Amino acid sequence: MGRFRGRVHESIESSLRKLTMTAAPSSIKIEHLGYTVANDMRRLRNRRVFESELSQDPTDAWLRFHLGLAFYLEGDYTRTEEYLNFIFSSQSLEIPKETRSMLVSLMADIYYRQGKKMAARSHALRAIQMGGNAFAEYLLATLDMLDDAVESGLRRLLDIDAQSLSRDFYRLHKGNLYADIAKGYMRLDKFDRALQYAELAREDEPSYEAMLIGGILCERKHDLRRALQFYTIAQTLNP
Repeated sequence: MGRFRGRVHESIESSLRKLTMTAAPSSIKIEHLGYTVANDMRRLRNRRVFESELSQDPTDAWLRFHLGLAFYLEGDYTRTEEYLNFIFSSQSLEIPKETRSMLVSLMADIYYRQGKKMAARSHALRAIQMGGNAFAEYLLATLDMLDDAVESGLRRLLDIDAQSLSRDFYRLHKGNLYADIAKGYMRLDKFDRALQYAELAREDEPSYEAMLIGGILCERKHDLRRALQFYTIAQTLNP
């Protein structure tokens, strides 16, 4: 019988693979909020647990992946790259395809943060070819915007929303997504469309930036009552 393994990020997949069994798709969704709130002490504890477990089982690719992720969350991108590259070179087939796509996306983000835009783009495209995830699409949109390919970046952001990619494996905050879409429309001088997405953020999942954008755009239209509504929400999000 398959059992959950691991003291942190418990998983049943590795024990199923040892039994030559595979996990079956399910319509049941579990909301895991472990990374939505910054908690440095918990992250440090988790990393130490992974290091301890890896010292006992140095060949476990799943542990290497999570230890690399722990360093990523701590901002130690050099060590993240070290662990993830080891998995790429020798253990990539030992983790699920969906996880491999996310792993490549993390590498893309590391290169992006280091200012290596071409390497970031190639890795994000590779992640999408492996099955895709919202993180990779979002990185490509960000890179497009940086390269002044605003329409291309905006199309990618709209696709993330339309295809509900933000609910798949990596969840983007809808308010942040709509804020980026609004900024794209503003760069194209389509201010009414930008305001529509600020309104969507307010109705769906407000973010501080989206509410500021909404307030600014309403002021631009001399609609001070609506501007005040946006700013009031923004103040509750970031007092």
